[in-house]
Amino acid sequence: MHLCNYSINKYHSDYIRSSDAQEEDVGHKWTLSALLRHLKLQGCDTHLLMLNIEDLIIKAVLACAQTIISACRMFVPNANNCFELYGFDILIDNTLKPWLLEVNLSPSMGVDSPLDTKVKACLVTDLLTCVGIPAFSPEMRSLYTNKSARRRSSSCQRQVDATETSTTLRSTKSKKKPFGLINLTQEEQRILRSARLQYTRRGGFVRIFPTDDTMQRYGHFLDSANGIPLSTPNVQGQTFQALVTQHNYNQMLYSNLFCQGSRYIQADNSQENRIKQYERALETDSEIPFLKKQTVEKCEEEGRRLRKQLLKKIGSGSTLTHFQARQTFSLYLESVLRRLTQDPKDSHEKIILKFLNKYGGGVKPPVLFRNTQNISKARSAMVAKLLGDFLENYKRDTEAYVDSFDHFGMIPTSAYSLFLIHAQESDLEAVLTHHTNITGIMPFLYNRCGLSVPSTPPIPSGLYGFLRALPAMVSNSGVSRDVSKYDGYFKSYDKNCENVRDISLRSRSTKDIK
Repeated sequence: MHLCNYSINKYHSDYIRSSDAQEEDVGHKWTLSALLRHLKLQGCDTHLLMLNIEDLIIKAVLACAQTIISACRMFVPNANNCFELYGFDILIDNTLKPWLLEVNLSPSMGVDSPLDTKVKACLVTDLLTCVGIPAFSPEMRSLYTNKSARRRSSSCQRQVDATETSTTLRSTKSKKKPFGLINLTQEEQRILRSARLQYTRRGGFVRIFPTDDTMQRYGHFLDSANGIPLSTPNVQGQTFQALVTQHNYNQMLYSNLFCQGSRYIQADNSQENRIKQYERALETDSEIPFLKKQTVEKCEEEGRRLRKQLLKKIGSGSTLTHFQARQTFSLYLESVLRRLTQDPKDSHEKIILKFLNKYGGGVKPPVLFRNTQNISKARSAMVAKLLGDFLENYKRDTEAYVDSFDHFGMIPTSAYSLFLIHAQESDLEAVLTHHTNITGIMPFLYNRCGLSVPSTPPIPSGLYGFLRALPAMVSNSGVSRDVSKYDGYFKSYDKNCENVRDISLRSRSTKDIK
């Protein structure tokens, strides 16, 4: 379910984060090359593994090529202003067989470790270099813009005399085409030249199709007129050589660049060189800094002092704005999320699941694992993932609420920002509880009062009282069935754990009798 989903694994209490970009095999996130080197030391055939992964990727791309090409013809006016980066999620079983789980159209480019920064910075650099997007500084761009504007505004045309024209014609005739380009059209020469230049700019990328070995396997799946993969395979015994025409640009590239005996064969694209490229250590010419968020050290005493001031102001009639209330609620849920990953509690996970299901809908309870050794940690990681996704959307919506100035009856922005810097979870909970009880509104969940806004529930006193009342703050329409679903889930979990404990106790008593 989530073996390759880092967004879930990072919430696991046993997760080890990599802190050094030079260490590619430390913690729970490795580079592909580090994994291959590790498997090779274990005696695994990494050569065959990567060839199978190449084969899997080629099949996936060829299977959907017709749809992609049709979309490009419809929406892309020029082939040079469109490119795509795909992310392949591949599971490798204990026999080293790769299984394709999914292909991501927009793979995650987020970074939260030095190794992430190193890998993805190199990836983006190689991607833009391979595509061939020119890099212009703002000064150069303005210069070119001014030149083009002057050229467009000028009505005069350049005068060309007869002597210059004859010189140009003689220089053109003196140039001879290379031997391999004599029988190619101008469009084929342009495509071939573009492919050769792109190959020289590939960086860490590896071309896997067309190559000498992959074209032999998949060439007969290409249409003879345009080189686009066919929907169905050809008749058995029909080979791709019989289907080649001058418009098959895939075949033309293969014949001129990659097949044995071609004039411009790329000798470094053999199987052996591709495997070496996969297993290489990732090196960069310059240091890639990993910028962490600036964290201010919190002071508990200062947080308690500011909390007393705020509670006094709220009791005197001051209220939180929507922005302040949502900021407080967001930080409070972050504290709960942090606690779920470090010290998970079943009762709190159940509360979070009920709240998320009633507020957002579509939230499914975690899977009940049969392996009871790490069932609690795995379930806590998945609940934390759901809460993390909710927080991400909640923060994005909070950006729409901005307090541009302090108005009458509002807690000053500067004082409240200072409180948020030093506030602990208990301080945030106390402010939210007191404000909700005094005002009778919940601006952190609802924008305004209305028929669909439920009345504020009684919030229990003591620690985690606000958390226990959280599910009741959401509308109760059609929720009884969903709540019972979570009750059944946790009851089955508790029953399963009790059975495991009984089995372990019986096994111990049997050993004692023996």
